[in-house]
Amino acid sequence: MKFFKLKTYETVERLKEIDEKLPQDISEKVQSMPGDAFDERVSENEMISYFHIEESDFYFIINILFENYVKLEYEDITFDVLMDKYEFKDEDFEIVKKDYIKNNTTLDIVLDKINLKGINSLNDIDKELLESFS
Repeated sequence: MKFFKLKTYETVERLKEIDEKLPQDISEKVQSMPGDAFDERVSENEMISYFHIEESDFYFIINILFENYVKLEYEDITFDVLMDKYEFKDEDFEIVKKDYIKNNTTLDIVLDKINLKGINSLNDIDKELLESFS
């Protein structure tokens, strides 16, 4: 699973309209996708959604939005999550992030973090991993 950031430029009403028009099999597929997500409304016409989801499932959702002419931007933020660059407002999603970091941090990630942010940027997980190699 990966982390993605999706920014859409639509009203809540328009996004609900798209959701309600989806064929039942597509709607059920989206609802049954494993993973986590949460939304932050930035303004009336702008929302940021964060996903922890399989890449193929994320692109399935993106295709639905494209087919409905939703203006959007998206990016894979998995590396940035591992580098601990995101602090999510949703407590449950923050727990998902911390578990992901704990289970997916590698020595290469820790060394990248040191190169990019300095030795003082290391958290307890990073320090434990480094100590296991010394």
